[in-house]
Amino acid sequence: WLEQVITPSRTASTVHGYNMIIRNHLSPALGRIRLTELTAAQIQQYLNRKQAEGLCGNTVRKHHGVLHNALEHARRQELVSRNAAEQAVPPSSSRPEHHFYDSETMSRLFEILAGTSLEPVVKLAGYMGLRRSEICGLKWSHVDRENKVITIAEARTAVNGRAVDKGTKNRSSVRRLGYRGLADMEELMERLWNQRQVEMAQLGEDYAAGDFVVCHHGGLPYQPDYLSNRLQRMLAKTELPYVTLHGLRHSFTS
Repeated sequence: WLEQVITPSRTASTVHGYNMIIRNHLSPALGRIRLTELTAAQIQQYLNRKQAEGLCGNTVRKHHGVLHNALEHARRQELVSRNAAEQAVPPSSSRPEHHFYDSETMSRLFEILAGTSLEPVVKLAGYMGLRRSEICGLKWSHVDRENKVITIAEARTAVNGRAVDKGTKNRSSVRRLGYRGLADMEELMERLWNQRQVEMAQLGEDYAAGDFVVCHHGGLPYQPDYLSNRLQRMLAKTELPYVTLHGLRHSFTS
């Protein structure tokens, strides 16, 4: 099911997530049971046990969803007469707790990071509401510097430690964001562009291809986890409260 149905039709990150659930959880717990002998009671016991082991309700619901989808495919293929996961009850979904900054704390963060390589990262998240993957995947070909508009059309994420370029999270994530009139962002984008021109002139053919807006010196794109880890190391040196890059997106929303 994973190889023949999911892998050809889903993104690499989704396939990786399914694979981790199957390999680390479902297969060790249920893999020895014959497909036709799997019962709703066994699945319910599995879900209850995972919660008792400390997995949050939303994660256990994902386990149930993967198993339900696989068994539903088996039912359609007439390998089983019913989907045993239908009768199992997953835990209720819970709203995750998000940490975010108010305007004053956000301004303080911008001051601390001014002139560092993290400055464009936190400002794209805090001023424009970009996800981490969207920051890593943003390219100059999607920045209209004349009209001050950024088009979010690509994302860059990590799958099993390897960076993968892909589309946005969903169709509604493709959007156009204007920054005209936001002097801080206007200055930042022009500074990044000029910095890129200087580096390209200095490095010539050694400047990395890819056209990334936020990148290492020389044009190499960032790994998403690298940015998150850098932010946490920086915050540890300050008195600012805990926040993640995604929390800065929530700060923008609030």
